[in-house]
Amino acid sequence: MNKPSIFHTFDEYYQATRSGIISPHSEFHIFRYRDLKPSVVSKMDLFRLTFYQFNICKTSNSLINIAGSSEISKDKQLIIFTPGRLAQWEKFGLWEGYILFVKESFIKVNSANLNSRLMHTFLSPDSHPITTLEDADYKLLEDLCEKMIYEYEHLKAENLLVIENYLQVFLVYIKRIQDKLKTTTGSDFSSAHIDIHSKFLKLLEKQFLDQKTVGVFAEQLNITPGYLNECVKSVSGKSAKEMINQVVLLEAKSLLKQTSLPVKEIGYQLNFQDYSHFVKFFKAQTALTPVAFRDLP
Repeated sequence: MNKPSIFHTFDEYYQATRSGIISPHSEFHIFRYRDLKPSVVSKMDLFRLTFYQFNICKTSNSLINIAGSSEISKDKQLIIFTPGRLAQWEKFGLWEGYILFVKESFIKVNSANLNSRLMHTFLSPDSHPITTLEDADYKLLEDLCEKMIYEYEHLKAENLLVIENYLQVFLVYIKRIQDKLKTTTGSDFSSAHIDIHSKFLKLLEKQFLDQKTVGVFAEQLNITPGYLNECVKSVSGKSAKEMINQVVLLEAKSLLKQTSLPVKEIGYQLNFQDYSHFVKFFKAQTALTPVAFRDLP
């Protein structure tokens, strides 16, 4: 099987999906499902995006596979494709709702506002990509999407400013929706912990294939491994090593289930020293060998 496609621009992705869509802006784009042309492909093979894709689905008859987790999409769902995650989808029915594409530079995740960074921790590499929406939650997101589409159709500098603010509200709503579905680890962490946690996630997103030790990430952040663990665990409830292992494991599962690559080749792509180290890592995380996991129905 060929290597996964990597899409750096919205239009590259639109061309690959044959959606008949062209983006007039390089960092943000929103449209309704009904704007897609009939030529849109029914299946997308393995790919990675370098930007975020939010699907706000009223109806979405599809098989979604993100980071090795396959799920049949249902009505009233939010589906988030985050940068770097291996993904795949297959359409087998009606799509209705909205699609929003945004680059990180437009979201301003890395702004100086610490509360903003905390607000967007749900976009971290280990966040669950599919959330079922209550009717009221879907209506909130639908209304915001319509407002953003209106501004987008009159695209000038002042409209982009309005969209940026609507987008921040959109992300806050998503954070609230997801927080209702999970137990929090508490809020006894400082702004410094939030800052370190956010920077660690960005390094992890870019370097997890090459770096797998807490010490290496701590060194890049000019802190001790112990302090990095303290910061990450206080915000996420997981140690830095657990976060590293989880992201590597998600990648391994995706490659095992979504490609026909030999297991040894997958271990090599994940930069394990040899096949036995990869098997040992995978079994420690799942209690299964990579071969046994691949053979699961």
